[in-house]
Amino acid sequence: MNILLTTYWGLPHTGGVALYISQLKLGLERLGHNVDVLCRFPDGSGYKILNQEREIPRSVITPLVVPHMETYFRHRLPGIDPLIQEAEIERYCFEVGAAYLGVDSYDLIHAQDVISARAISRIKHPRTTLVTTIHGYLAKEWFYGLEAQGQLNDMNRRRMLWYYASHREQLGIMS
Repeated sequence: MNILLTTYWGLPHTGGVALYISQLKLGLERLGHNVDVLCRFPDGSGYKILNQEREIPRSVITPLVVPHMETYFRHRLPGIDPLIQEAEIERYCFEVGAAYLGVDSYDLIHAQDVISARAISRIKHPRTTLVTTIHGYLAKEWFYGLEAQGQLNDMNRRRMLWYYASHREQLGIMS
């Protein structure tokens, strides 16, 4: 079986999701499966299939995504918080990167987070099975990170960002 493990996070890195992915990949390969890993570069500057020559810099994708997203935000969601814009642009860049790298040759895709799950669900073949393992509560982690940076002092902004983070989490889980 051809299996693709996906994560929005940059690999390689030490611990956490990286350790889980490497152990899962090793175990599946021992069972005779072909396993690839789709991820971001550790510095977030692009996307790749690990241990292959397949990669694409984010700088190639950004000019394709950003103008369309900015037009959409301006016409459909005027006044949307810049942090939401940035997060959505990041997700769409990951989605375009994954589509460019190709996900059609896999029998099973196993996403490791809500961002990659949502992105992959939108581009995969309808007959390809997508399973997701959620390794944390991204909405809460993102929200607390913003709080620690002092970006949530305004209650209206706080409410809007929490709604976005929760909704993004729900969409990823349901993908």
